[in-house]
Parts: sequence; structure tokens; C-alpha cells
Amino acid sequence: MSSTRPFILTLWAASLAAVAWLSLTPGSDAPSLFPHQDKLFHLLVYTWLALLPMRGFATRSAAFTGVGAVILFGAGLEVAQAFVPLRQPSLADLIANIIGAGCGAWLGVRLKMRDYLKQIRMDQHYKLDGSRK
Repeated sequence: MSSTRPFILTLWAASLAAVAWLSLTPGSDAPSLFPHQDKLFHLLVYTWLALLPMRGFATRSAAFTGVGAVILFGAGLEVAQAFVPLRQPSLADLIANIIGAGCGAWLGVRLKMRDYLKQIRMDQHYKLDGSRK
């Protein structure tokens, strides 16, 4: 996993930049496919933004600090939208961001636990097999 960490953190930075650009670009009246689709998009995007630091940082405290930064990032973008033409801040969007970040953190913990248990099983297999220590 350590060799993929720089890639994951670079992807996280690029994702943050893309979300900032999309959030601060003057809005358009694009048609919705279904009611409240933007809330679902917020939830999914912030799940992604929180999952990346959970996978990319080596320590749990750094990972959760990254998730906290994602929440603050989302709050800051919501405030900044008050100054962008055809955009407006939304408490509902902020709540979707926070729920999404929570989902990403939860998923990140589950994936790390899966990786940890997989490593334990491999270590036990090699001990019992005798082919490796």
C-alpha cells in the first residue's frame, strides 16, 4: 500500500481542485434528472473526497485530520458560493457534504480493516505452511 500512497494523495489534491473549480464556477440552469440530484452528487463527491485521505495517509490520526479538512473545505466552498454569480450557499448541500464525508471515513476504516485482516490471514498461512516465516 505504501507505494500507492503518493498516487492516492495526488489524486486527492486533484479531486479537491476539481471540486473547488466546479463549485466556484458561475452556475447554469442545467436540467435535473430527478429531484434533489445535486444532494446525491454532493454526498457521492464528498464520500470520494473523504475516502482518499483514509486510504492515502499512513496513520489514523492523519487520515481523520484529512476527513476533517474535507468537511471544512466543503463548508468554505458553501460560504464562498455566496460571492459567485448564479450560485448560493445551501445548508442542505453542507449536510450532504458532511454525510458524504462520514460515509467516506466509514468506508476507509472498513477497507483498512479488510487489508489488515487479509495480511493476518496471509501471515498465518505462511506460518502454518512453513514455506515462509
